[in-house]
Amino acid sequence: MNDPITGKRTRLASTSAAFARELFARHPDWRAYAAAYDLEVEGYLERHLELRIPAAHPYVQDPLRVQVKPREVYLEWAGWHDHVFWWEGEPLATCLRSAVETIELWISDRYLFATVYAGEQRVREWGTLLDHADALRLLNEPMAPGERTLIRSWRGTHDRTLGQDSA
Repeated sequence: MNDPITGKRTRLASTSAAFARELFARHPDWRAYAAAYDLEVEGYLERHLELRIPAAHPYVQDPLRVQVKPREVYLEWAGWHDHVFWWEGEPLATCLRSAVETIELWISDRYLFATVYAGEQRVREWGTLLDHADALRLLNEPMAPGERTLIRSWRGTHDRTLGQDSA
C-alpha cells in the first residue's frame, strides 16, 4: 500500500495485519472491501484495517463495518455495535479469532439484533443467537405501554416488530 501524500510504501499496524491474515484466510473475497485508515497512537500515525462489507439484508443498506484498533476490533451494522477487546495477557490470536467468529455469527442469520423503542426514542438494545436460551425469553419480554421491539437479522429472515405498531 502506498501513502497517498508521499507515495512511499506503508504497511498496516501489526494488529491489523494479523487480523487481515485471520479474516482473509476464511473470507478471501472480502479483500475487495478493505481499506486502511490512520490512527494517532502515542504521537505516531499507525495504519489500521477497516472493512465495509455490503449488507445481505433486503431493506437495510448499511454495510457491516469492521474497524481494527490497537487493542480491539469494533463491529457495527445498522445501528448495533460490538467490541472484541484484546485483554492484557491474552494471546492476540485468541482475540482476533474471537472477532472473526463474532463476525461470522452476525452474518450467519442466526444472530438477532433488537432495538426497543418508546415512540421514536431508542430505549435499549440487545442481541443474541436465535437458538440461545435467552432468545425466547427476550422475544417474549413484556414491554411497557407504547414500546415496540424491532428485530433484525443479517439477511432479514427473522425480521419482525413486536409490541405497539406491530399489527
